[in-house]
This record gives sequence, C-alpha cells and structure tokens, in this order.
Amino acid sequence: MTEYADYYRRIIETELNGFKLALGGTGLGKTRGIRKIIETSHESERKFIYVANRIQLLNEMYDDLIGKYKLSKNEVVHLERNRDTLINALSSTNRDEFYKLLTSEGIQHYTNKLGLDFVSIERTCKQIEHIVDFLETENDFEITQMMDSNLERLARDVKNFFKLILRNVVDSDYKILVKNPIIQIIFPYIAFKYNDEAKVLLLTIHKGFLGFFDGKYNINLTRVKKNIIFLDEFDFLEPDLLQLICNAPQIEDPFIFVELFHRAMKRHKLPLDEYPISKKDESKITQIRERLIDIVEKIDELSERDGIDFPTINQFTTIIDDKQAAIFQTSRTIVKKPLFLRETSRSFEIIPENVADSFNAMHLFNLVNWATAQILFLFKDIESIDQTIYTEMLNHCFPQSYLADQVRRIAQLPQSYREQYTRFGALLDSGFGLYEIQDLQQVTDQDEVKFRHYAIHTTPEKVILSMATNNLVFGLSATADIPRFVKHFNEAWLKRQLRDNDANFFEITQDDDNIIQRLNHEKIEKRKNKVTVSLAKDISEYNDGQKFIDYIKTVAEHFAGFGKDDPGGYRRSRVEKFFALLFEIVQSGMKNYETHLLFYTTFSQIEFIFSQPKAHDKNLW
Repeated sequence: MTEYADYYRRIIETELNGFKLALGGTGLGKTRGIRKIIETSHESERKFIYVANRIQLLNEMYDDLIGKYKLSKNEVVHLERNRDTLINALSSTNRDEFYKLLTSEGIQHYTNKLGLDFVSIERTCKQIEHIVDFLETENDFEITQMMDSNLERLARDVKNFFKLILRNVVDSDYKILVKNPIIQIIFPYIAFKYNDEAKVLLLTIHKGFLGFFDGKYNINLTRVKKNIIFLDEFDFLEPDLLQLICNAPQIEDPFIFVELFHRAMKRHKLPLDEYPISKKDESKITQIRERLIDIVEKIDELSERDGIDFPTINQFTTIIDDKQAAIFQTSRTIVKKPLFLRETSRSFEIIPENVADSFNAMHLFNLVNWATAQILFLFKDIESIDQTIYTEMLNHCFPQSYLADQVRRIAQLPQSYREQYTRFGALLDSGFGLYEIQDLQQVTDQDEVKFRHYAIHTTPEKVILSMATNNLVFGLSATADIPRFVKHFNEAWLKRQLRDNDANFFEITQDDDNIIQRLNHEKIEKRKNKVTVSLAKDISEYNDGQKFIDYIKTVAEHFAGFGKDDPGGYRRSRVEKFFALLFEIVQSGMKNYETHLLFYTTFSQIEFIFSQPKAHDKNLW
C-alpha cells in the first residue's frame, strides 16, 4: 500500500537540510505517514519535532505513538505548558522523587550559594498541589479559569528556581542534573536533548516561537539544529506566527533606552579598570567589555564626528501643523515625508525641509536602531554567561525602569539579514520598524512631541527560513500550492533564500505526484464519493427571498454589530448568498442529507444575525 512515509523517506535519506511541502487533500494520510516514519526510524541520527497550531493535534499524535505504534513514554516528549509540566512533576507518581530532588544536598548547596528563597519555593510547590486537588473537583468555569492563571504563575516561579540553579552549577553537577527524571519532566526539551531514547518532540507553534529552556539557554525553533521537523496544517501557521510576532515584547522607547545605557556605562561603569567582573568565562567577560566600549564609542561618534549632540539632547519639538509624519524602515527606508532635525538649545526640532544646520532624521534613527539591537544582543549574551552579572547590569543601566522588564521579556532579537533586491524582500527578511510622531498635547510645553516606535524583528517567512537552513522541514498542507496573497507564506521568496543559504527547497517531483494520485484513487475507491455541482439561484427567486433582502438591508443600516453597510453593498451581498444557499438546501430536497459544511468569509455578519435576538424579525424565522 502506498503511504506518505515513502514521500518523506526519500528526502530524509538524502540527509540534507531544507524545506519541502507535503501536498495532498485531507484524509490521504500525511499525518499517519509521520507516525510511520517515527516508528521505523531506529537507526536515524536525527530526531523528530512535530509542530501544530492546536493542542488537540499534539494529543492525538501522542496517543497514537504511545498506543497504536507502541513507542515508550521516554521516546515521545510532549513539551506542554508550564503548569502542566509542574502538575506532572508533582503528581502522585512523581511527588516523592520531586521533593527528594528539591531537598537534596546539591540543590540545597546551590540554593544557599545563589541566595535563593528555599522556603518560598517549597511553599509554592505546596500551593500548586492544593490548586491541582481543587481543580479536580471544581466545575465552575470562571473559578477554574482564575485558578488556572494563578497556577501558571506559580509554575513559572518554580521553573525559574531550577533554571537559575542549572545555569550556575559546575559541569559535573550539570551532567547529573540534566539526566535527572524530574528535571526532564519539568523541562521536557532537556529530556529530548539529553535522553538518547527520545525520538520525537511534540509542541505547539506558540511554544516553538516563544521558546523553551534547553538546560542553559532559552531557545526557540529558529535555533534548533539537525532535526527533522514536521509542520502540520502549514497554511494555518502563517497568521498564527504573524500574530505572535506582532504581540512579542519590544523596546517601546529606544531613544531613552540608548540614553540610559550610554550614561550608565560611560559615566559610571567603564571608568572602572575592570567591569564587569565574573569568575565564569573570563575570556567572554573580556569580550563583553570590548563590546560595551564599542557601543559607547559609536554613540559618541555622533556628537564628536557629526556634531549631533545625542544623547545629551533627547527631546523633540516641532511647530509644523502636520504632526502625522512617519518613517517606515526595513533594511531600507520608506519616508512618508522627508524629515529633518535641527538642534536647538533644548531639543531637536523637527522640520519638513533641509535648511542650514539641519540633518536628515534618518542619520539619528539609524544609530539608535543599531545601538538598541547591539545592547539587546549584549544583554542576552550576558544572561547566558552569568545570571548575577546580567541582573546587576540591568539595574545599573535601567534602575527602577520599565525598560529592564522589557529587556527580560524580549525573546525575539533583530537578526542579521542578507542584501535584498526589492522592498518587499527586505520586509520579509528583516521585519520593519516604524517611527511615528506623537503630539503630546501638553499645556506646559505645546511644541514637544515624541517619536513612537513600533517594530517586528522577524517575519513568518524568516522563521521558516531559519528552521529549514539548519534542519529538514516538511510543511503539511492540502492547499499550500494554491496561489494567494494573504494569510500565506511567500513560497517564492523562501525558495530563493534557501538556495542562497546553501540549503534546499525540494520541489514536488513526478514520484511525489504519483504517490498523491494513487492515494487519492484509493480514497475514492474506498469512500465511493459522488460529486455534483449545482448553482443556487438569486435569493429573490426563492419564496420569502425578497423579505430577507429587505431584512438584511435594515440590519446592515441600523445595527453596528453587523459592521455597517458598505457603500457597494458587498457585505450584504455575501450574506444574501448565504441565505440563498439555505433556501436552496431547504426547498430543493438537500435537507435530507445529515450534514452540510459551508465555507464563508462573512462569518461575523452571519453570526450577528443569528446571535442577536433584538435584530430578529420573528416573522422570518
């Protein structure tokens, strides 16, 4: 029998990195082929990662691999939420071993050495136990949701406790801890990485993007290497990734961020002969100091070489009427209107044209962008070397500041990018930044404005590119080969970039197509499906159709929840077609079928009509 396992196996056997679509309609066995490949991969040096956008798919994969395909629980690693991993660690099966680890001599030694609050952590673990017991008996949804959020927070505190210890133990103790079964339950990726039995990791795209702990660092899917990755429901991952990228934390005020860093380092810390000082990785700490000096010197060049007195002056004013100007940046720059800055005694004045003593605003913005990125890279590197130095340096630069918290929360950093030949290519490669003038509407200083900054440092395509450069990635999709412009990965750009990165974009071959066609034929023969096409009439041709036309028009004009009546009536027209199809089903005899599946892009309007009793004309229902 032909299976998708053959489709995957031919590419896997090349031992190359790259990307390949796994096409074919729903129900042909794309996901079943993954299970078969994993089951038979006894001699493969590469491990597998299965990624989906729904927890249900992960649970189904886990149950099938453990149940039907008889893999052991050590072979299948499910990277769950913080709360779920702690619930597993504190379950009745593992509870004794958990507290044995927590109270062990080694953990106690590092708890005291690092100044951690053991009593607080022990109390937190007990709270988790009580909440779990409560949730098992409580059926009230709102209370469950409230307790669920609290449980996630407590679980995060316990995981952070063990993270600090793992980051600070000596190598001999580290090797023992990462092999400990409880540590591997709390941090599932450690089990996947260090347990030779582990064959497959299951995780959501959300977890894969935001990151997980590998024993030393917080990493995400863009940093894993030498794996075979299956992206299920590939088409749906693009909008999910885009939403995650847009919601990711960022530095909201880079001008203040750079100013505070520059002042702390130049005035207070770098004058020390040795700063920072650490007993760990002294060579790396020396490099950290060199990088600190480099950033400060580059900022100083702005005033010393170019005569731009930043960050001594870090206020913007303007008297122009149009305060809506914006600067859009990828690796290139798009300016709605040219903006220039002129230094005054108290600020940089924003002016619309180049005059004597003014300079292009981009000169300052490019420096601030570069410095912000380098400072973030620096802090993330320091975090991986020495947690104590990381915390102290954050406090040195941003004392009692929201900026320190933003640095801690940022997981996605600006990435290096290749030269692109189009603006759209530059956007897909490096994301974008947007500076927008914000009128502060102040009474005391009416001329002062602020540059608001928005940025995304990566894109869904760049995420896939990073994964496929270092791994073999399969994108499972029934419709990815259908050309479209929104909610879809840009396949052409991805193909060019992979080839430029010495990776591969594996095209669909005749052998692949033959497999899909044979599976389609087998499915048709088995199900005996019958396809007919009938065209619904205009709604006005059905009984009571005109009444519905009038009703929909009234709802569109008078109920805001409908989304208003657009000038061309297109929204109303789509709703009319929906009801025309319902009339066709009812009046043509199609209602005898058990199920009707309708695909629409007008769901919010249809939902409003059905869910809002006040909008109903009871005579029509």
